[in-house]
Amino acid sequence: MKYAAIALLLSSLGLGVGWWADSKRHTAEVADLRLQVMQRDLDVAAAERDAETEARAVERAGTELTRKVDDAYQNDLTRLARLPVERLRHAAATAAPADAAVRLPKLPEAAAGADATGADPVPDQGCDRLLTDAAKTTLMLYRLQSWAAGLATTCQPQGGGD
Repeated sequence: MKYAAIALLLSSLGLGVGWWADSKRHTAEVADLRLQVMQRDLDVAAAERDAETEARAVERAGTELTRKVDDAYQNDLTRLARLPVERLRHAAATAAPADAAVRLPKLPEAAAGADATGADPVPDQGCDRLLTDAAKTTLMLYRLQSWAAGLATTCQPQGGGD
């Protein structure tokens, strides 16, 4: 019986040592998993900061591009306001190339004398207004296209998106 008690004591001691070693291993695994989770949290936070920084840079670039295009458009409008209507008429009359399929009618020539009046001796203010509005619209569309092209090239995010 003495040997049985020693065997039981040794087996209990072996089980206790095994349980203790297993609990230490489990504790180390849990600690390792916690470190991995903390590292992932730090990685996610860093990625969020980078994305926010990049978003601010894209926003700044877009704002700067918009300001530049708007300034250029305002300068164009100022120059257009200084142009005499006669220059706009000449530009409109010569806008279509000679071999174009659709030709705009030319403005009537000035009369050579009192008996040789042109078809439209009194300039129509509505046409002048239409001509000026068309020039402004052309400028607006040109600047809008340059803004869109600039936005497509300068404001693209740098990340790969994966």
